[in-house]
Order: sequence, then structure tokens, then C-alpha cells
Amino acid sequence: MSNLLFHAYKNARNVLSGNDETGMKVFPGMFDSDVVSLSHGDGTRRPQCGIISAGVLALLNDRYSPDDYHVMTHNAELETWIIDDFKADGIHESLANNIVLSHGSTSLFDAIFTYYIGKGRRYLVPSSFYHNLIKWSALYHEHLTCQYTKIENDYKLTAEELSKSVSEKEIDTLFLFNPTQTGAIYTDAELMALSKVCIEFNITVFVDSVFSGTEFNDEERTPQMAKYFTQYPDNIVTIKSASKFLNLANVRVGWACGGDNIIAALRDICSAKNPSISNVALEMVKYGVLHCHEYIRENNLESAQRARIIDASVYDINNSLGEQVINTTHKPAAGHGFLLDFDYLIKATHGRIKSGCDLVAYLLKEQKLSLSPADSLGFTGCKVRVAFSSVGLKSTYLDSEYERNVAMDSITIGRVPVTALRVPRRQHTDYFDAGRGILDHSLRNSLRTALANLLKK
Repeated sequence: MSNLLFHAYKNARNVLSGNDETGMKVFPGMFDSDVVSLSHGDGTRRPQCGIISAGVLALLNDRYSPDDYHVMTHNAELETWIIDDFKADGIHESLANNIVLSHGSTSLFDAIFTYYIGKGRRYLVPSSFYHNLIKWSALYHEHLTCQYTKIENDYKLTAEELSKSVSEKEIDTLFLFNPTQTGAIYTDAELMALSKVCIEFNITVFVDSVFSGTEFNDEERTPQMAKYFTQYPDNIVTIKSASKFLNLANVRVGWACGGDNIIAALRDICSAKNPSISNVALEMVKYGVLHCHEYIRENNLESAQRARIIDASVYDINNSLGEQVINTTHKPAAGHGFLLDFDYLIKATHGRIKSGCDLVAYLLKEQKLSLSPADSLGFTGCKVRVAFSSVGLKSTYLDSEYERNVAMDSITIGRVPVTALRVPRRQHTDYFDAGRGILDHSLRNSLRTALANLLKK
């Protein structure tokens, strides 16, 4: 584990909690009730009411009774959908048919590190990764290196960068996030070039694609690297989950596909640590993937709208300050986060603000506004991530009486009624307004004011 990476992770955690380096709370943190958080990575809105009702029906179904571990049972319809989804990505059936389900993508990463214990693996991850990868590597005492990528390629890893890292650092395992944590999507050409390097050097690849399904353009599908590994099936695993595109973060269902041997190993480890997955959770995910296409589409359109709000707000802030203090060259095409580049401040503040952590701490103290330091995502300089999707989340909850009525109808007829999919569009769009307002005000007022005061000092 790189000391630089671990320090960035630990420092970011302390700052977001309002703690000093000793862990003592000394200023406002993202979890405080009076802090406006643009750091939380929850869902875009309340799960679709049909998904909730599917969970209610599952609880009442004695086939899924919680007194039974339900070891070795399967949700055939959901598993068929997962396999077909991987095939739709262009992944050959020899990989797509081999799946493992687990308690979220986190459980799969835990299984990966467990599988490689004591094998001396050397891991590489490019910028814009999930921050907890650092913690997992540290817990298992594994060697993780970050390839700090460049804005010129949207912070995506290039084949040239990978080849150089493999040669210089003896890398044998690659973690690739696609889409990235700041919303970049790798192209087929980029993935093909990376695949050639991985195959040449016998690199094992684990692709985290949990943000697939959140593409802003509903005609776009995130390309998958596994399509180039048909002849090398045990050298790649593709991971997805229900947390992001279905807003089921707390339900904890993830899945992956790959070659026979690697998937069998991961399945064995997952089942040893958690003998079974809640059938209630699986039924909720099944209903979502089979029926909630419009719900997913509307969420992605809202995320695209919020990305535009951020871009427009930054433009106005820069005009107000008379300088391009914030750079938004790197714009998301998927996901729930937007990277803001404040490298201008490093020189403008004479080094008082030189990292994302420095800026986030200042904003928490000055305006009780929380952004996420990008230091722990593999970025250098002064950069932060705006987690825009969850802003105003509680305002998206539909009227509880409506949800109860759908649930009662479900219980009466023994299935989720079609009326669950006919929620008036007005309710979906209006309920996003509060979050948009909070996001816009936090940037145009709180952030702008804090920057203006900072540049005066």
C-alpha cells in the first residue's frame, strides 16, 4: 500500500468528519445536521414504489421465510436477466454465463482480496476510483499503486500508461472503474488497446462497472473490456450492482461474471462469509430490472440536468470572481459525481490551499458546505468531487399513503399491480426541485462567497 494513498484516504476521512489529524472533532463535518452535504453518495430518489411492494410481497411469501438460510437457492429470473445483460454488453457466453451474486460490490472486492491473500499480488488502479479501495488494500496488507492519469484523456488510463506501469512496477492486477467515479466512460477503442497490454503481460483485470446503467444518454451503453477476453476468461471479472441505477444502496445486491475458475473461487469465498443473500432483496432487484426502465431513465436525465446546473453555476462563479478559479474541463457522461478543479487556488493563496482536503476543510468551516476531497480518489492538486445525485433525496419520497395503497393492492392480488408503474410524471419531476435548488444555491452562493473571501485574504 502506497503511504501517499493511505495518507490521502485517512486525511479525507478526517476532514469530512470535521476532525483534526488526531481524530478529534474540531469543526463542522458532512454528517452534521446544519451542514449542506454535496458529499453523500446515496441514491437519486426513493426506490420505485413497485420495488418496495415487491419486497413486501417477498416478506409475506413463505418461500422466502426469513427463518430459513435458503442456502443454495437461486432467483432464476434475476439470474437470467443478469446473464442476458452481460451478453448485451458483448461479453461472450463463456464468461457471461458464469455469475456470482453477493452482498453488494463491496463483498465482491472483499472476496477478491481474500482470494489473493499471501500471493504477493501488485495492484494498479488509475485515477477516479472508489475511495474505499485504499482501505481494503490496507486491511489486507496488499500493494496498491495509483496511476495518476491526465485531463487530456478525461483521466482515463491509456495503454501507454499501463504498459509503462507494468514494466516499471511489475504490476500483475488491474482495477478499472468504468464508468469512473467522476463519470468518464471508456470507449471500445480504449478498452481494446488496454486489453492488448493486459493479455500481453498476463494481467488480471477486475472491472468495477457499478455506474453502468446511469449513462446520461439513454442510447449509450458503457462498453465492457471483457468482450476482448474470450480466449482468456480467467483473466477478467466484470462487477455490477443494484446500488446506483436502482437506488438500492442499502439492499446490498451485487453480481459479477468471468471465467469458470475465478468465478468459482469468488463464489466459494462469498458463500463462506455470507451463506445466502436475502430473497427479499433479490425480489426487489428483480422487479426493478424487469419493470422500472422509465424510472431509471428519469433518474439518469435528472443526473444529467444536475451536471448542467453545476457547469452553469461554475461559469457564473468564475465570471463573478473575474478569474477562472474553477475548471470543469472534465465533465461526467454517467454516474453521480462531478470533478471540480481548483488548482488555481494553490498559487492564488500562496500555498494555504494546496489540496482537495485543504479546500473542503475551509468550506466546512467557512460556509458549513461539504464537498468530497478528490485526493482519496487518486487525483493530485486541489480537486474536489461534487456528489450531486443525493442532494435533496428525502424530498423525493412519494406520499406514504400512495405507497401503502400500492402495497395493499399488491397484497390483495398477490402481485405488484401495473398501477405501480403509472405514478404521475408530475410527482417524479417536482420532487427533484428541492435538490436542484439546494445544489444551485450551495454553489452560486455558499461556494462563491467562500471563494471570494478566500481570495481577499
